[in-house]
Amino acid sequence: MENEKSNKEINIDLIKKLIVAINENKACTNASVEHNNNTFEISHSIFSKELNNFYKYLYDNEMIDTNCYENYKKIESKAINSMSFEEIITLLTLINRKERFCDGAMYEFIKSGKMLKCLTRLLEIANK
Repeated sequence: MENEKSNKEINIDLIKKLIVAINENKACTNASVEHNNNTFEISHSIFSKELNNFYKYLYDNEMIDTNCYENYKKIESKAINSMSFEEIITLLTLINRKERFCDGAMYEFIKSGKMLKCLTRLLEIANK
């Protein structure tokens, strides 16, 4: 789980903005379709500007885990609040990649509270 980027290089402002969006239930929504006066929720995540900016920053600064599937196997039973910077990056990369193949994965990750835990953990690590 090698990651050359220092945890101090993470953009704190982006994290804080995304936390606000999550707390306001605006970070990611599921698309809905209306048909014959009935509304149906479909599994397609719609990312907020804050979520898009956060992931763009991670990718632009090469803060992704190119081996996230293998590395996740090593940490899948670990509590988020005890993960290292590299382990959080593994989890964030994994969920972003899952979204590409399974619509709604990011929405469920956020809805479950796991994204907020990851962001909180990144702030804790950056403040050490």
